[in-house]
Amino acid sequence: MSAPERGLTLQEWVARKSGASNRQVKRWLDQKRIFINGRRVWMARHVLAAGDVVEYPAVREPGRKPGPLAIPIL
Repeated sequence: MSAPERGLTLQEWVARKSGASNRQVKRWLDQKRIFINGRRVWMARHVLAAGDVVEYPAVREPGRKPGPLAIPIL
């Protein structure tokens, strides 16, 4: 964690770094899937300190959207 990131809440920081929505990050917190320095954390307003190591789930890449296909008819 860099100096400008100090003071952010856990939810704000994870949302910025992961690209996930605040709602998704809150869901991870409710499911206790986020760790700080190896310890499970579920408080969205936890304030991060310099040197904290945060682990969170990977964000899924959006799948391909359905669309028309050019399929030749024999």
